[in-house]
Amino acid sequence: MPTTFNVIYLGNFASIDPTEGNTAAENASILENTSYGSPGDPILNSVYEFSPGSNGFSTGTATAYDQNNNASANAENFVLQQGTGTELANGYTAEFDASVVYDAVITYSDGTTANITAVVFQDVNGNTFLAPEFSTNADSAALEAGPLREIALGNLTNGTNSYAGMNGDRLVIDYAVCFAAGTPILTPQGYRAVETLTAGDLVQTVDHGPQPLVWAGSSAHDLEGQDSGHRPIRLRQGAYGETADLLVSPQHMVLHDDRLVRAKHLAEHPGTGARVAQGVRRVEYVHLMCAQHELLIADGCQTESFYPGPMALRALSPQSRAALFAKRPGLMTVLLDVDVEQVYGPRARAVIGRSDLSRAMAGRVACAA
Repeated sequence: MPTTFNVIYLGNFASIDPTEGNTAAENASILENTSYGSPGDPILNSVYEFSPGSNGFSTGTATAYDQNNNASANAENFVLQQGTGTELANGYTAEFDASVVYDAVITYSDGTTANITAVVFQDVNGNTFLAPEFSTNADSAALEAGPLREIALGNLTNGTNSYAGMNGDRLVIDYAVCFAAGTPILTPQGYRAVETLTAGDLVQTVDHGPQPLVWAGSSAHDLEGQDSGHRPIRLRQGAYGETADLLVSPQHMVLHDDRLVRAKHLAEHPGTGARVAQGVRRVEYVHLMCAQHELLIADGCQTESFYPGPMALRALSPQSRAALFAKRPGLMTVLLDVDVEQVYGPRARAVIGRSDLSRAMAGRVACAA
């Protein structure tokens, strides 16, 4: 199993483990009977990629981040990279503090629920996360059964607040970004519907002219009962150069002030020309990947090609992932903790996160006032 996996940020709270020198999280009860996420802001808006930091997790207990920080020769730390979440900065690094397990109820985007035992951990700064399971079981199946909207923590499982630490090898939950079927993509011969493009077809890129597609994949999604946090984003005609409304997945990034920004973050601000697409019952998403990350032209809108980071790769169906790896076998190493930039290269533009976008939009409003 990988030592790089995805976690969900729940917020910043008082320490659950204020006293070191033992394996107990003395204050873990403060998170009992608390809830996180909502229909308008599902917890899947707060996913981060978690990796071992410079000291890793084996300076004390060989296979785990230690509960007793005093037992480690060096501070056992970790590094986060933004996935769907932007509450914490890219490259955020912190020392692991403690983990505990709660009886919990997760709510999916369609309102259905499942009971799990939830592994929750915290760093020394109070930032608190939901971790995936470290082995396949009923809880891991529930966590992967559908888009997660909310989690409600109940009592500590078996009333226990004492654990040796958090296992450093864990399972992964992931999500992908893509175009909606019907999106016109510019090629050297003119626009073509995205779903008609296949590997080898040329597409027109902003930076490197005509480039062949290395891979194209697709998936269909039933949106009946889905809340706003999981619906596609509609980019209104003319807002980003498009001649008609454009549908993209919430995580898809478009060019905004020469930086890439997620469509769902644009939709949070009035005047951006982006909003949640209501009334769409079913959508087919299509992924297009070039030899390097490119800016494609979707009906006049400059938007990203598929970027094969670990989160995006694990979000694909097994069949799509196998087809992609057949085209680019080296990408398999990205799932083994190899930096995607070493294998595939950097993103076509810098990414502006949710908080930075909010500050930028607030500044514009202030100037206008």
